[in-house]
Amino acid sequence: MKSLRFTALVLLGGVIAGLTGMATVTMVELISENGPAVGWPMVAMAAGGGLFPGLGWRALRSRTKLATVAGVLRDGGRFPVLSTIADAFLQLLAVATGASVGRGNAPRQVAGSIEHSLTTSQPDSDRRILLSAASAAGLTAVYNVSFAGVLFAFECLGLKKTWRGGIAVVVMSFLAALVARPVVGSGPYYDFPAPSLSAEHIAWMVGWTLLGVPLIAFFGLVM
Repeated sequence: MKSLRFTALVLLGGVIAGLTGMATVTMVELISENGPAVGWPMVAMAAGGGLFPGLGWRALRSRTKLATVAGVLRDGGRFPVLSTIADAFLQLLAVATGASVGRGNAPRQVAGSIEHSLTTSQPDSDRRILLSAASAAGLTAVYNVSFAGVLFAFECLGLKKTWRGGIAVVVMSFLAALVARPVVGSGPYYDFPAPSLSAEHIAWMVGWTLLGVPLIAFFGLVM
C-alpha cells in the first residue's frame, strides 16, 4: 500500500510540475510579447515590473516567512502553498517585464510546495525524495531539460543516490516535460546558429587560452 501511494505521488508530482511549467511559460510570454518593445512605454513597463514585485515582496514578507525548497530540505518545517504561489507570481512578473532573475526558480518552488503538501502521511525520507524530485521536475518542465532536472536534484538539492530516489526523479522529470510539451514544445529551448570555424575564431581561441592558463594557475596559487 505504501509503495502504491509513493508511486501515485510520483506520477501526480510529474503532472503538477508539468502544469506549473506550462503556467510559467504562458504567463511570461503573454506579458513580454504583448508589452511595448521600444521607447518610454518599454521603460515604464520595466520600472513597473521592478516596483510592483518589490512592493509585493515587502508586503508578503511582512505577513509570513517564505519557505524555499533548499530550506525545507535542510531544516524541515512547513512549505505553505499559497504564499509560495504569490512569491512565484511576483518573480515571474519581474521576469516578464525584463528583470534578469530567471524563470526557473518559480516553477521549482511551486511544484515543490504543492507536492510537499500532499506527502504529510509519508515517511520523512520519502518526503525528501518527493520534494526534491518535484522541484527538479518544475525546472525540467519550464525548459524541457529532463536530464538536467535529474542532475539538479542530485547535485544541487543533495538528493541521495538511491534506486528509489533515482527512479522517482527520472519518472517525475520526464513526465513533467511530456505534460508541458503542448506549451513548451519538444525542441531545444534556445536556438543557436550553426557553428563555423574560421582563422579568426582559431586566433581568438588560441589567444584566450594563452591568457587563461596563466590566470588559472595564478588564482590556484593565491586562493
